[in-house]
Amino acid sequence: MMKVAETFDRFAQSYDEDRRKLIPRFDDFYGTLTAQIPFPESAPVQILDIGAGTGLVSGMLSQKFTWAHFTLTDILEKMLSQARERFANSERHQFKILNSLDLAFDSQFDAVVSALSIHHLANDEKTALYQKIYRALKLDGIFINADQVLGPTPELERQYHEHWLTHIYNSGNTEEKIQGALERVKIDLNAPLADNLNWLSAAGFTNVDCWFKYYRFAVFGGEKGR
Repeated sequence: MMKVAETFDRFAQSYDEDRRKLIPRFDDFYGTLTAQIPFPESAPVQILDIGAGTGLVSGMLSQKFTWAHFTLTDILEKMLSQARERFANSERHQFKILNSLDLAFDSQFDAVVSALSIHHLANDEKTALYQKIYRALKLDGIFINADQVLGPTPELERQYHEHWLTHIYNSGNTEEKIQGALERVKIDLNAPLADNLNWLSAAGFTNVDCWFKYYRFAVFGGEKGR
C-alpha cells in the first residue's frame, strides 16, 4: 500500500478532473454504481465509501440520497483532505484515514461502495476485505464496487489494455496526464471479474452480480441477505 500512497499523492490535486478523460464510458460506470443502491432517495441510510479519495463517488451519492450519512475512508491524507473541502459545510459526512485492510465495522452500514480502489490489493487481501465488508453491512445491505478487472485470458487482457490506451490518447489528455496514467497502472493488481464474483459469494454475499462491464471497467457486488 505504500507504493500506492506514494504514486497517488502526486496526482491528488488533479484527480477529479482527470477521471472523465481516463475512464471510458465514465457516466455509465459511475451512474451504474449510483443506480444500484436500492433504498429510497429520502431514506436516512448509512453509507461507507472505501478508498473514497477526493469524495467523487460520495459527492454523486449525496446529491441523490439527500438524507444519507456518509463515512469516507482512505489511506491517503492528501486525497481525503480534498474530500473534506468538498463537504466542508456538511454534517452528513465524516472522514477516517484508514487502510481498507484494517476495516473493523460491525453491522453499521446499509450500503458499502468503492470505486477504483480495491484493485490495488493483492488477491488474498481482496478476499479478506470482502469478508470485512460483509461484516460491516446491516442485514439487507448492499456492496457495490466500481473497479478494474483483469481480462480472463492474455489475449483479452491485451484487448482491454489497447482499448484503454486508445481512449486516453484520443480524449484530449496532455502528454503529462498520459504518462501519469501509465505510471499508475504499473501498480494495479487487477483480478478477473469471475474471481471477484466467486470471492464475494464465498464471503457470504447473495445475489452477486455484475451490472455493468466495458472492457476492464466493471460494476459488481452483492447483498447481505437475511
